[in-house]
Amino acid sequence: MYLTQIHDIFLNFSDYENKTIVVEGMYGLLFNPEGIQNVPAVYRRGPGCCGNDGWGGFLLHYDGTLPDENAWIRVTGTPEIVENGSFQDLYLNVSELQVLETRGEEFVTQ
Repeated sequence: MYLTQIHDIFLNFSDYENKTIVVEGMYGLLFNPEGIQNVPAVYRRGPGCCGNDGWGGFLLHYDGTLPDENAWIRVTGTPEIVENGSFQDLYLNVSELQVLETRGEEFVTQ
């Protein structure tokens, strides 16, 4: 239910605002609007518009040391929606980030 829960947080944000959320997934850097790959995220892969090319997760507001690309992480924090031009991005304001040895499911369908 990974993708379903994240979708619910986005659609029903007032139910989750200021609540602590814990999520696990892969760490990666996504591209910002200027095309620079510098936006930290925790995510899992899933179905997309063209097959299995989608992802779901949170962009991260985090001031600590970032893990290695593709590390499996557990992130604790509070959600925030940030206006990004005509889009809204779902962020997690990180209070704790742990790198885990055991990986979970990288590809999820709901």
